[in-house]
Amino acid sequence: MHYKIFDLKGSLIDESDGTVKVAAGALVVAPNVGQPFTIQPRSIEELIEPDLFTISIQLSDGSKVELSRLGQMRTQLLADLSAMRHQDAKETRLLVGIGNAEKFKGVVNGSESEVFLYDDALVAMPNSGETLQLLYSFVESVESDATGYHLKLLVKGDDPVSLERFANRTGELLKALQAKVAGASVRTSAFLSTLLPGLGPIELRTVSDLLRDGIAGEVVALNSIDSTIFPVLLEAATTPPLKDLANSLVNYGDVRIGFKQRRSVERKASGGETWYEHTHKAIEDHGGTPSAPLGFGGVLMASMVEGGLRDRRGSGFAGAFESGGFPLACEMLGMSMWGQGLVGRGSMRMLPGTNQNSHNMAGRNVPSQSPLKIAHTDYESLRVDGDRPTILAFLLVSAESTAIYAPLNDPRNPIVIFDTSCSDVNAINRALALVDFEVGVFVEDVQSVGSRVRTVLDKLSGLNQLRSALKAAIPTDDTTGALGEILRGGKVTGGNSTDD
Repeated sequence: MHYKIFDLKGSLIDESDGTVKVAAGALVVAPNVGQPFTIQPRSIEELIEPDLFTISIQLSDGSKVELSRLGQMRTQLLADLSAMRHQDAKETRLLVGIGNAEKFKGVVNGSESEVFLYDDALVAMPNSGETLQLLYSFVESVESDATGYHLKLLVKGDDPVSLERFANRTGELLKALQAKVAGASVRTSAFLSTLLPGLGPIELRTVSDLLRDGIAGEVVALNSIDSTIFPVLLEAATTPPLKDLANSLVNYGDVRIGFKQRRSVERKASGGETWYEHTHKAIEDHGGTPSAPLGFGGVLMASMVEGGLRDRRGSGFAGAFESGGFPLACEMLGMSMWGQGLVGRGSMRMLPGTNQNSHNMAGRNVPSQSPLKIAHTDYESLRVDGDRPTILAFLLVSAESTAIYAPLNDPRNPIVIFDTSCSDVNAINRALALVDFEVGVFVEDVQSVGSRVRTVLDKLSGLNQLRSALKAAIPTDDTTGALGEILRGGKVTGGNSTDD
């Protein structure tokens, strides 16, 4: 392998022969003699192949690394780079994705991309450009053109998403997308039906549409269906330490309540470990018959003796077994002669102890340690209570130019105040859903070299915009009175305030 390193001005600063490999989650380019060059996956902006067996890697700081003379290792290296980037993106919590993803490769919005279909979201990682993250709850419909090879996703509040060049997997992708979108809706409906058992099917359908996974529904809209819906949801979804907080927020402005699934409830098949071990029993002989008591060995020996060894007339399977041929044939077929006489003067039937038994398959049954269960969705695990609820419940309250995000069943997450003068509530809701409401990513220091998301936020315009709208982050057990001051209309202070 030969490598070249260019600075941000495009000047060649180093080149040499060496080796390249993936180690400790990073790409390591090592010269035959000298200091290795380590590339973290979050620093990769673009991957292109300018020439045969050559990979060019554009980095986030403007520099570039070109690897050439890769030979057969090119394919494996590209696969390793893809897996490495995907894993790093998941670890930084900037890609939503619960459960195990189905993987496809094609073109998304004009860029060659790897597409991952999780339980709750589609994630497309292009070779260059911004990563696409799309919750199924924002998908209005999945359409296919007349050719069947071009798919289009209509997205709530955003531009359509184009999917093409998936070749013979296009049909598989279409079915998988339709199943994923439908599955997310069914889970939401099943979860809400347990909290609102008194709703009729039509009303439940409307509520489920307003409260799709990760989308905060307006309380005004819920009240138009039934005025008791919001109080019931608020009571069921709020953990006791946060009830006072919730009650103080509901009178602040326009209130929305939402739920976001945070862990997969798709279960693999289990049990059914019962199996049958086929062990072919050693064949000591082929059993005896009334006409040939010594079985196959006796017939073969008699034939050899009768025909003699010199002319070889009776030896081997091609030999003339003459009178011994008929019982031998019956024996090989698992049958035996019964009675006396030759062909046509006796009857044949299966007899125990003949060749049939000699070819039995010995086996043993191993009982399953657990009951047999097919792959299924564990709807009973969809809950908002307990130590590790699978559903996050939250409030999104807005008034004038401020929006307040407050968790209802996760005291570890802070309350976050956003400025809505440059980003409306719907955009804030969407961006929060994209990071699975892990708001810590917005309040941590993103300027120092110690930040895990320093090089990532700038790649995702929606999240960077949300980071800019951040005004303050306040712990849910706030003792400084900062939240109370905000609710009384005072200036944003305290917490991790970014307001001057």
